[in-house]
Amino acid sequence: MRRRMYEYLFLFDSGKTSGDVMAAVNTLHGTFEKHGAEILASRPWADQRLAYQIGHQKKGLYYLIYARADTQKIHEIEGDLKLNEQLLRFLTVVVDPKW
Repeated sequence: MRRRMYEYLFLFDSGKTSGDVMAAVNTLHGTFEKHGAEILASRPWADQRLAYQIGHQKKGLYYLIYARADTQKIHEIEGDLKLNEQLLRFLTVVVDPKW
């Protein structure tokens, strides 16, 4: 299987993660580890007001994760992420190997 590096940008629901952000992040890490992905970097990006409401939320926490995973496992990872109720949105970007 071919392994590539991916950048994930997550938008957490501030109402559901305001008390314990690290628990929500640990859930994300567990999802990646469950599918054999290697987390290279993980950090909060911004906690700010949204340009428009998403699910009646006006504020959200953006979180960034860089991971290396098998290309065939990405659909399984994204399937599990769609079931995470703490996430409003997420974006997956393939990082060019030249970077």
